[in-house]
Amino acid sequence: MRRVVVKLGSSVVADGDGEPRTEVLGNVCEALAGVHRAGGEVIVVTSGAIARGMRLMDLGERPSSIRELQAASAVGQGKLYRIYDELLRERGVTSAQVLLTFFDMSARTHYLNARQTLTTLLEWRVLPVINENDTTATDEISFGDNDFLAAQVAVLVGADELILLTDIDGLYTADPRLHSDAKIVRGVDASAGPEELEIGHTTSPLGSGGIFLRSGNPPRLMGLSRNDSPRLSAPRALPRRRGCPRRPA
Repeated sequence: MRRVVVKLGSSVVADGDGEPRTEVLGNVCEALAGVHRAGGEVIVVTSGAIARGMRLMDLGERPSSIRELQAASAVGQGKLYRIYDELLRERGVTSAQVLLTFFDMSARTHYLNARQTLTTLLEWRVLPVINENDTTATDEISFGDNDFLAAQVAVLVGADELILLTDIDGLYTADPRLHSDAKIVRGVDASAGPEELEIGHTTSPLGSGGIFLRSGNPPRLMGLSRNDSPRLSAPRALPRRRGCPRRPA
């Protein structure tokens, strides 16, 4: 039985006005349910709580202060999870909301407890929907962004594959929205050190932007247009690098 972590960015979850992209989310949940029915184990890491809170509170732009970001997340978190829960339940999949913090991933006792909880949920054939517990963040609103959270979760549960769903087609040599000559990168040498790479950081009006992932498994990026349905299959085994342990039996 294979295990996959799927991360959805804010621009996939919500449109430019902060409204949920219910058709896209429905298509994603249909694909996730298909993997679940085929015997795969799926974990979702989602962004979008702040975007949902911004829309509900009619905020014109993404807040800049930590307290306002945390408050917007508190407003949007439950409403966002309800969308996933209803869409998955309609497809015969039981879900669970899981909120994690950076401390949960760095303190050993918390780390082990989080792994045990997620492992138990998967054994029960429950699909965890994970986001950061933004209201208790101290230094910044998140791990940096939920790409990093998804990578940490993939390591935590010993996932076989990490898939990032985004509104861009993949990894480019430059931001294609700003550079017309940007070319898509079909592969990255996993042995390349960070000093050999120049990494950009571009945000959307609702999100915090992406980062380059240095987890044990190389991520797979999938670009989604407004009404796309991702074609997911039971995850394939990926070669593991040192530092990404096998999940416990």
